[in-house]
Amino acid sequence: MSEGQFAYMINCTGPLGVIARTRDPLLKGMLDAGLARPDQLGIALEVDERSRVAGSDRSWALGPLTKGRYWEIIAVPDIRDQAAAVADDIAMELGR
Repeated sequence: MSEGQFAYMINCTGPLGVIARTRDPLLKGMLDAGLARPDQLGIALEVDERSRVAGSDRSWALGPLTKGRYWEIIAVPDIRDQAAAVADDIAMELGR
């Protein structure tokens, strides 16, 4: 993959009751293909400590899609900090 291109993008439009019931085509496709999986509670995506999506080596999730790990990640300051950490991780991934 060349610089500046990504294979996946996560839709961060808000929380769902049960992530497996999503009607969002991107999320549904990722879940169906095993590129993402529900967290232990089934309320969001399973992510690691760097917000990387479990089941994928180059996908990250932000905000409510990570609430299974970070629970109350709905406030702008929290999401801003998470976005900065994800940006740093992506930069590291790109070797910058």
